[in-house]
Amino acid sequence: MGRTLQILEGKIGEQRVFLLNTHLESMREHSKARREQFKICMEKIQEIITRYPNCLLFFGGDLNIRDDEVANVPRGVADAWLAAGAKGDTEFTWDTRKNDNKHSFGARNRFDRIFWYGPLRRVKFALAGQQRIRSCLCFPSDHWAVHCEFS
Repeated sequence: MGRTLQILEGKIGEQRVFLLNTHLESMREHSKARREQFKICMEKIQEIITRYPNCLLFFGGDLNIRDDEVANVPRGVADAWLAAGAKGDTEFTWDTRKNDNKHSFGARNRFDRIFWYGPLRRVKFALAGQQRIRSCLCFPSDHWAVHCEFS
């Protein structure tokens, strides 16, 4: 299945920062593989925050994950959409009722997620990419983009 977890480590001033990104296995029938991939991601996050408990860490991507597949999230790691109030108008990042780039009989899900750990406590959550590109009359992607502002 060939999926990888990309990790970028850096500093902003004295603050150690980690950015983690991945694209987990898609399609319902690959739930077992996706659960294992998510578990590996959470284990890596736990390893990082254990070693650097004062770090700032962001993890996200096209996780293709369903709510019942989310497990083993380390203590102190938050889901940005939930932390922002879980508003219904920003729930579905893959929504074929509104986005016709793919025809999937009205399927909707929150496949794209951002998790974070660290000193930031507030998050604003929005979706982007919901305007059609004029030249081709399609959307930039079959997923809406996740836009978060942390403070």
